[in-house]
Amino acid sequence: METPAPDVPPEIARFHGAWIGTWGDDIRTVLVVERVKADGRADVIFAHGDSACYGTYREWWRAEAKIADGVLTIAGKAMLTEWLRSLQYAFDGPDRLFQTSTHHSGGVVSGTVLGGRDAAIIGIACGTRCMPLSYVYDRRHSTIESIGGGAVTTLVLSVRVNEEERALLEAASSLARTSLSDFVRRKALEAAEADILERRIVTIPAKDWEAFEAWANRPPEEIAGLKDLARMTPTWQK
Repeated sequence: METPAPDVPPEIARFHGAWIGTWGDDIRTVLVVERVKADGRADVIFAHGDSACYGTYREWWRAEAKIADGVLTIAGKAMLTEWLRSLQYAFDGPDRLFQTSTHHSGGVVSGTVLGGRDAAIIGIACGTRCMPLSYVYDRRHSTIESIGGGAVTTLVLSVRVNEEERALLEAASSLARTSLSDFVRRKALEAAEADILERRIVTIPAKDWEAFEAWANRPPEEIAGLKDLARMTPTWQK
C-alpha cells in the first residue's frame, strides 16, 4: 500500500484502501486499491472466492484501474477474469462502495463492499481475527500476511460432528475440490462474515451518540458516479 501523494485529488484518493464484501448472492470479494495517481490511474488487486451458485472458483489478479467522475472502473485489457466485461465501484457511503459487474453474456451483478484506508475499518478482513486477503489465492502457508501487513498464525479449532454430518461435509468438500478442514473453515468464516454484515442491531456507546446524530443529520451527499450509473442503459436492454 502506498499513501496517496499530496497532488492526488480527494475524490480519487478516497478510493485508496482495502474493501471486502459480497458480490451477487454468495461470492465473497476483495478489492485492494494499492496506489492512486493524480491522473486517476490506480493499481488494484481483485480477488473473489468460490461460488457453488455461479460455478466459479477463487482467483486473484493485479491490474490498473481508472478513476473518473467518482467511479473506479476495471475494463478492457485490465480485466483478467474471462467471463467479465467490466467492474465498476462508486461510493454510496463514507466507507462503502457499490460494486457493479457486467458479464460478456449481458448479465449484470451488483454488491456492496466495505472498507477504507484504515484496515481496522473492515474488521472482518483484518485485525486480531483476520480472514487474510492472501488466503483467497494461497493456501500453502500456515503463516500469511494480512491486508494490514502483519503476520497471522493459524490456530486449531475443534468441531464435533456425527458420522452423517461428517459424510455430508466430506462430500461437499470433495465437490468444492478442497480439503475437509479448509472447507469447514471457509464456510464457517463466510457464515460469520455474512451475519456481521447483515446485522440489524448496532449498539452505539453513549459517548459516541452526539457524533452519530451529527453524522445522521448531515446534508445528503451528491455522488456523481451513482448518477452516471443510474443514467446508463442496462446491458440487457441494448
